[in-house]
Amino acid sequence: MGDMGDDFRALKYFRNKRKAQRFSESSEARSEIYRDALDIEEKNDGQHWIVRSEKETVDFWPPSGRWIVRNSKACGYDARSLAKRIKR
Repeated sequence: MGDMGDDFRALKYFRNKRKAQRFSESSEARSEIYRDALDIEEKNDGQHWIVRSEKETVDFWPPSGRWIVRNSKACGYDARSLAKRIKR
């Protein structure tokens, strides 16, 4: 096949590899959230988590990685950053 086809196949391979790496890092962070949080309530078949720590309550959406602290303007887009916030 042509050079363009080879380039796109290589690009697809590296994107999938990077996506798998991010997913594994995200799943490790989710397990840290489970370990460090006081209480986790799952809603909508696991699509929305309500994470309670010692200081605050956080709404977390695992599919997108988005989280918002209730009664605050603090928010983020990554499970790792939420795990760090809960540890504090």
